[in-house]
Amino acid sequence: PRPGSAAAARAESPEDRALRDAIRRHYPPLMRDAGITARMGVDFTVGADGKARGVHVDPGVDPAFERAARAVVADLTFPPSGPGEEMVMVIAFLPERTHAPAAR
Repeated sequence: PRPGSAAAARAESPEDRALRDAIRRHYPPLMRDAGITARMGVDFTVGADGKARGVHVDPGVDPAFERAARAVVADLTFPPSGPGEEMVMVIAFLPERTHAPAAR
């Protein structure tokens, strides 16, 4: 399905939707309004409660985006991993694309 299409929205998993919503909530408003984007790796371990522990963000990231990435990860619940297992994810703060309505 084409990103942004109704079929893509239906195919989106609950986990993908939760990530997208958390990114939308925590995208630093000044950065979003200025069109500034960021993409960073985040690594952490998952506790028995499904919450991230020991979160590390790629070095050199703007502090506003680092705080936002930490907030995104804190908002999410993950399947508990094995003892000491580390998760790595990429968080991308990018403008949302909207499509023009279809012609009638």
